[in-house]
Amino acid sequence: MCEDDCICFQNMSHEMPVQDIVITNCLMSTAVGGDPIGGAHRGGIRNVTVSNCVIRDTYGCGIKLQISGNGTMEDMTFSNIVMDNVLLPISLRFGNHHYNGEQRDESFPFGTMKNLLFSNIRASVLDEESLKKAITSFYAEYDWKTPPRPYPGEERQCISICGIPVIPSRV
Repeated sequence: MCEDDCICFQNMSHEMPVQDIVITNCLMSTAVGGDPIGGAHRGGIRNVTVSNCVIRDTYGCGIKLQISGNGTMEDMTFSNIVMDNVLLPISLRFGNHHYNGEQRDESFPFGTMKNLLFSNIRASVLDEESLKKAITSFYAEYDWKTPPRPYPGEERQCISICGIPVIPSRV
């Protein structure tokens, strides 16, 4: 079990994409997220394949795709994945969270997600009692000052899709 995201890639570049990534045959367990992908800036994240993986005992999202900039996430496949004891198996989110106080570059459109494929995914979601026991146990094992808590909207759901309001274009 790791204390943060098991596998996480983000693109902080406006010019170069993060691309051509293959993740396969992995066993993941974490207090936060199994396979988060996020923070896409204009360079974007594309051509990602995640297959034949097990994500278990995860007190956050199993698969989280999050855009907080102007970038695009595209051409991603998630297949043959088993998730046991996760709070939220799949989360797709557009947000306004930025890194190091950055602001979204309003001269570019909001980011997009397209050509995403999820197939042959099985997941079991933690019940409230199991969640309390797991967090208490994790808290004691790692001697954290405050126990990890699920983020709002990431608790005991199957799939979460969150967006931001459409901003009218300026002419």
